[in-house]
Amino acid sequence: MTDIEELRKAYHSSGVDIDYISNYMNRSRNRVILILSGADLTVSEMILLSGALSLTKEQMDKIFLSYKVN
Repeated sequence: MTDIEELRKAYHSSGVDIDYISNYMNRSRNRVILILSGADLTVSEMILLSGALSLTKEQMDKIFLSYKVN
């Protein structure tokens, strides 16, 4: 499950905009907005998004491999 709060923090701190990410990922602008809003994403999208945001391995693990138990 994706940690959306951490993903949004990474997005805001990266300094890139939605258009840059959509071009980098070769996805529509709407698709990127959906991802940043919590939509499910594929492994390839995780890798591309990580590249677009210049995420470290630790950040990737925290964002995409987090498992929260309520």
